[in-house]
Amino acid sequence: MQHCPSPTCPYRVRKGVASECADTATACPDCGGALAPGEAPAAVTAGDDAPAHVPRSLRLRLVVTAIGVALIVALGYVSLLDVGDLPAEVVGAFRFAGSPFSLIAVGVTPFLTAYALVELVAVAVPGLRARRVGGREARAPLRLAADLLGLALALLAAYGFAVGVQYVSSYGGPPLGLFPTMLLGFGGAVALRLLWWILDAGALTGGVALLLFTGAVLELLDVTSDALTRANLEGTTPVAALAPMLVVGAVMVVMLALPAALRRGLGLTASPISLPTSGVSPMADLLVFVALADRIAWLAGYGFDAPSLLDPVAGDLGFIVVLAVLVLGEGWLFQRPRRVARLARGLGHPGSDLRATRRAFVIGSALTLVALSLSGLLVSHVVAIATVLAVALDLAASWRFRRVHGALVPVRDLHRVYAVTPALAALERAGVPAHADGRCFRALFPFFASYAPVVVLVRPEDEDAARACLHRGLHAGDPVAADVAGAFAP
Repeated sequence: MQHCPSPTCPYRVRKGVASECADTATACPDCGGALAPGEAPAAVTAGDDAPAHVPRSLRLRLVVTAIGVALIVALGYVSLLDVGDLPAEVVGAFRFAGSPFSLIAVGVTPFLTAYALVELVAVAVPGLRARRVGGREARAPLRLAADLLGLALALLAAYGFAVGVQYVSSYGGPPLGLFPTMLLGFGGAVALRLLWWILDAGALTGGVALLLFTGAVLELLDVTSDALTRANLEGTTPVAALAPMLVVGAVMVVMLALPAALRRGLGLTASPISLPTSGVSPMADLLVFVALADRIAWLAGYGFDAPSLLDPVAGDLGFIVVLAVLVLGEGWLFQRPRRVARLARGLGHPGSDLRATRRAFVIGSALTLVALSLSGLLVSHVVAIATVLAVALDLAASWRFRRVHGALVPVRDLHRVYAVTPALAALERAGVPAHADGRCFRALFPFFASYAPVVVLVRPEDEDAARACLHRGLHAGDPVAADVAGAFAP
């Protein structure tokens, strides 16, 4: 009999006692850490190690998070102009959450588009690949480039917004000058980026995750309201009207909130490959270049119709076939078994066995395909549901860890989801309690979420040891990251 000695193991946090495993187990199925011989010690609760009161730093972060979410909601419902009788395609081009032509709708697209474009360039240019995976210091020029590009695209968005205002004026809307209208749109984008930065620094999780979380909540509230209204008119029960969304939510909870139990049941405990293997929106990624070009064109006041595969008809056989190809293809790109095994080997993780990693990839891809197919057949708001659940889980995990350990400092940004489990296990073996902030949210978007890295957080007194541990392990198992090892050593 073996047990997991980690005080931050998810099983111990939930149950108050260390998890026990058979002698044949090579790692803890819940946290991926090393196992200790013998049975679990006497039961303890997670609160035994926590301070008697909530730390002041945590209370402050909770306040910042609440105020930030409230501001995002307000910005989402404060429209910069009355859309009047505008055509639906024009309104849709400037709608993110809440009201069309709101500060969020005008401001969010430029920066998210800029980060996606910079990430594509970093992948394509050999000299930038090392920076892409080299951590916070290495990625600093990429972040600067993305923000500058975001400001440039925000100017285009402001111009497109001004064109929209003039279009409204032709329908009897309020006549505004071009420059004041552009100033409103650009100011909204800059204000949103500043709010994003403040939340990154002071909230319980990343600013853009909270932004997308709030937008998804607003979207689901609208969908729920429409479903209940329709149920009332048709004479059906509210439960029946919301059943598809509830089923999809249950599927996502299993994939995001219960990964340890799922891995145990499928025999995937020996590999750090994450679930889902290719995110929750592989259909959109198929035509990401077209989608980006379409969005940039809209920002400039023009537009064209993207191919219909971006909005597939649920239940169509072609949709299922293309989805299967994308799940396997994107899973291989994002979590290539040989690359996963090599990185795990550098960090001393038991999942370095290539055969076990390939098996986990095949089973994980099949499970992802089934889950996404089922979700897509039931409801069209899969991404919104998954985003709400993922960010909620990240917020809860951040609260629990900070409740026990108090103030934390960032030591490493991880942009590859499969690196998270081996990195945390390596820190645990070094005696450093660590938290991976944004882990669930990033699992939904393995590539096109460079604006929301998984941030490894530790106590201030463990900062130097954690940096050294991760630097050695990550660069030992990753020749690409090793290209910048000398310049960005701890």
